[in-house]
Amino acid sequence: MINETIRWKSRYNGDFHPKYIEFIELISKAKNLREEKVFDVEFFMFFTAKFVKLFDGFIRVMKEYLQYKGIFQVTHREVIKECFSNEIIFDGQDWIDMLYDVERLERAIPTKDDIDLIIGKYFDLITKMYEYFEKNRVHNGR
Repeated sequence: MINETIRWKSRYNGDFHPKYIEFIELISKAKNLREEKVFDVEFFMFFTAKFVKLFDGFIRVMKEYLQYKGIFQVTHREVIKECFSNEIIFDGQDWIDMLYDVERLERAIPTKDDIDLIIGKYFDLITKMYEYFEKNRVHNGR
């Protein structure tokens, strides 16, 4: 169990946490642009790409955490469903919606609605999970 504990914490500290902190700064800039009603396509493509990486990093952390708990899942969708079933997340459908949007955003130019969704809804979901893992990281991985 010690190696598995290290794996999810290591993934969290190395793969997710730095991306989350970096994304906080991007959220501020994106909010400012949206308030000014400016749609800088280049910035928002960069912003969306960073969000996709943040989401993927977070799914990896969730997957490692589930493995630590003895639950082995393969796909992103299965990981989300298990997190919901195990009351790690409480808004499973919103996470599934985010998964589908992330998959779409990997292939598309973001729209204003996409940016508003990331800023207004999806980042809040990730922030809730960030807080959950911060608490669990401090308390011996449980």
